[in-house]
Amino acid sequence: MTGDEGKSSWREILEEVSRERIRGSSWCARRVAEAFILLGETEFNEEVLSEAVELALRVNPSMASIYNVVSIARNARSSSQLISSMKKLLEYMDYSRSKACSIASESIMGDIMTISYSSMIECVLSKAKDNVGKVYVLESRPGGEGLYMAKKLKEHGLDVVVVFDSALYHYMSRVDIVIVGADSVGKDACIVNKIGTRLLAMSAKEYNIEFYPIFESYKIHPEKSCYEIELVEREYELEDYGKVRTIVFDRTPAKLISGFITEHGYIPPTRLGVKQAYEKFIESVTR
Repeated sequence: MTGDEGKSSWREILEEVSRERIRGSSWCARRVAEAFILLGETEFNEEVLSEAVELALRVNPSMASIYNVVSIARNARSSSQLISSMKKLLEYMDYSRSKACSIASESIMGDIMTISYSSMIECVLSKAKDNVGKVYVLESRPGGEGLYMAKKLKEHGLDVVVVFDSALYHYMSRVDIVIVGADSVGKDACIVNKIGTRLLAMSAKEYNIEFYPIFESYKIHPEKSCYEIELVEREYELEDYGKVRTIVFDRTPAKLISGFITEHGYIPPTRLGVKQAYEKFIESVTR
């Protein structure tokens, strides 16, 4: 183990991220950035940095946030440069989360539906709770992350209704707006998020209900369309059956999206919209 006794090594942090099943891409990106800071503090050289880059990219290839952390880290030419760039990125993560949450919370009202667990959506709904009625949270099989979200929202004093995924269509008629997080946003303005998000967007479209992903712009992939981003598979144990392997993310195309809400405000679900948002992010963390 490197560093102080009891302190995780950068390799252990990346392993921790690879095992994570509930917390989303914001948390994962932050931990990866922290791993690179620890690398810079303990054993920086080009060979070790190259190893860390390869390991980090394999941690969760469905998350563009990790790709963007790695893209910045791999350009470091010294330990001090690596540490400085990662600390600046962490500061931007804090700023962008707070800003996007505040912007979204000012426009969200009525009865809401969401899926899975998203720290961004938790932040938005907790801030907007005086203007929010019921919050319908999909159970989010196979991982059941929606149950974790429901518990967190109840702790904030929100009126929460847990909905089985298969009952989505029935409850959609009671909803005013649908909001979700995003694990990745492709350059084509399609989003990658917990499996079931596309069905949620399709149901919202049929009911003429607005569907808004809310996310920070460091989750935009500058090079890949949504359909080029790998979808992670995981193995689950089903009672009375055994192990089942399945994808845990799906793709929701721009045509099903009403608009995006980011730290830059509302942006249209278009290639130009996400390109401009990404460029603002890069300018902020590299200047």
